[in-house]
Amino acid sequence: METWYQTSVLRSSLIEPVQVVKSTEKTVTLAAKANGRERRSAIASTYDCYFRTWEEAHAYLLERAESKVQSARRSLELANSYLGNVRGMKKPA
Repeated sequence: METWYQTSVLRSSLIEPVQVVKSTEKTVTLAAKANGRERRSAIASTYDCYFRTWEEAHAYLLERAESKVQSARRSLELANSYLGNVRGMKKPA
């Protein structure tokens, strides 16, 4: 059994250690929890991602956060451009 690190879209900015029983190229099998059943999950999915090291998980979250900031900056630029266009409007004669 190995310790991997899970990041989740639902629990942003969190890196949780998880116990992995086995792994393939695309999936991990997580150790049994309270219900006594192992759970298989994709290594990279829409909601969760699993990494062998904490540093890899941190780098992934950092990249996601930087991408969100870039997206917000682009949105702000577009909004400011729109505001400038509206402020520059003149009433038709």
